[in-house]
Amino acid sequence: LVDHMTEGYMIVRGDRILFANRRCVELLGIPADKLIAENYWKLVPPENQERTRQIFKKVTDGGEISRLWEFVHPGKDGRGIPIEVSIRKIIYKGKTSYAVVLRDITERKWAEEILQESERVLSQIVESNSISCFVIDKQHRITHWNKACEKLTGISASKVIGTTRQWSPFYPTERLIMADIVVDKIPEEDIARYYGVKYRKSPLIEGAYEAEDFFPHLGKHGKWLFFTSAPLRDHKGNVRGAIETLQDITERRQAEEAVKQSERRYRNLFDSASEAIIIREIEGRILEVNQAASDLTGYTVDELANMNIRQFLTPESFDIAMEMQQRQIEGETASQRFELEIIRKDGAKAFIEVAISLITGSGNGQPIGIQAIARDVTDEKKMRDTMRYYLQKILVAQEEERKRIARDLHDDTSQSLLLLTHQLDAIASDPRDKLAEPVQQK
Repeated sequence: LVDHMTEGYMIVRGDRILFANRRCVELLGIPADKLIAENYWKLVPPENQERTRQIFKKVTDGGEISRLWEFVHPGKDGRGIPIEVSIRKIIYKGKTSYAVVLRDITERKWAEEILQESERVLSQIVESNSISCFVIDKQHRITHWNKACEKLTGISASKVIGTTRQWSPFYPTERLIMADIVVDKIPEEDIARYYGVKYRKSPLIEGAYEAEDFFPHLGKHGKWLFFTSAPLRDHKGNVRGAIETLQDITERRQAEEAVKQSERRYRNLFDSASEAIIIREIEGRILEVNQAASDLTGYTVDELANMNIRQFLTPESFDIAMEMQQRQIEGETASQRFELEIIRKDGAKAFIEVAISLITGSGNGQPIGIQAIARDVTDEKKMRDTMRYYLQKILVAQEEERKRIARDLHDDTSQSLLLLTHQLDAIASDPRDKLAEPVQQK
């Protein structure tokens, strides 16, 4: 059994090795015949001899060895072999001896180095990350707090690393934050106690969460943060800690709020406009209308949202609308208003005056739709037609009056003037009543 152990096993009495198993020979690289009866202390590196003698003495005096110890043994190829040693006092062949167990911990050391390197890399990744982040361990202690996090929170790493005060920059009193929730694997239904409806599961990482929230105690005027937390797992998949990232999205949220306010103002203007507004695709399918458009056509807002303008324009008017649209697409200024005829839901016809403008894509400037502003001009058109009718009547009456006056002048007044002229000529030329020359001229 001893010969087939995976650990090296030797029995030492005094300074001499009395027994060594096969694995011990392999570990130390010394043939068995040379190892037996060899002075044990020749195997112990000089730098470890004092410590080893103290351990032997403690065992001899009946003390307990609280833990194993390690040393590096020079191998056959000169490469040091890390060996873990344990010792206990035994009776061998009736005499007090020591059982020394040697274990090759090369792989464990290699794994520890990899782990340490991984931790160094993690530290570098965290520290060099331009996004604020911190790391906590299984006991919720802060292990990393990068420069970006210092700048965001105004708290230096030296004040929080090793503590459980990760909550302090964000809340006035102690409470769990997202990283703590991830470490403790708190059930999702309980997370709502801390974040309400502001959080969601990460679509990428199992056991991770993300959220947006406003923190009034952060900075001078408070800040909006988008934060995520993901578990850090060991090779067996056990959660050993969590990393949390925080991004300041205050400017984005302010911009979004400004856009929302602008959209609300536009919506108020859109809905309260007295003129009908119709936003549609190039092909004519309606995307959005206001209440005035509903009042104009007789269809509800919801009904219009599923229609094409072809459904309430006469065929001639639809062709006109498409022609004016094409002119604008081709770059021709067509801001002037034009008239179209519509057929209302109740079958009645009406005339509208329309002005259209192109809606273009933000990326390429290509036309993607049309905004049309229309107003009912049916009564105006009737009034214009009535005025045109009466104007024609007035023109006819004026012409008739001119003809009558001309006729009266020709048939009555002209004859009287002609007769008067002949009588005056007769008086002026009568030899019996000689008139003076000036009188004759007059």
